[in-house]
Amino acid sequence: MKRSLIAMVAVAWVVSSLAAMAGDAKEMTLKGKLAKAEKDGKVTYTLATAECGDVVLPAPKAEKEGEKVIVLDDFVGAQVEATVMAVAEEKDGKMVVTVSKVVDVKKVEEKK
Repeated sequence: MKRSLIAMVAVAWVVSSLAAMAGDAKEMTLKGKLAKAEKDGKVTYTLATAECGDVVLPAPKAEKEGEKVIVLDDFVGAQVEATVMAVAEEKDGKMVVTVSKVVDVKKVEEKK
């Protein structure tokens, strides 16, 4: 009984935290070079930006049936402009961006 209650409280906290984060998320445009890393069978995508350093992008998925899924593998190693839903906050003098959803990604020409 005690474990069930603790588990329910933990789940409620996680769900409310995610809901709060999604509620504060704003559409942003980030520019940088997209990288892909794989560790222990888990794939992560990182956007190296000049303004915010490395920003982790979640793997895109269709939220609604028939919605287009962005394939980030097509953009790995390229300079891109990513439109995302994210929360930006300053921590220890650095801008930290937490992305909740990737809306769009397009390649941009590298400046030489």
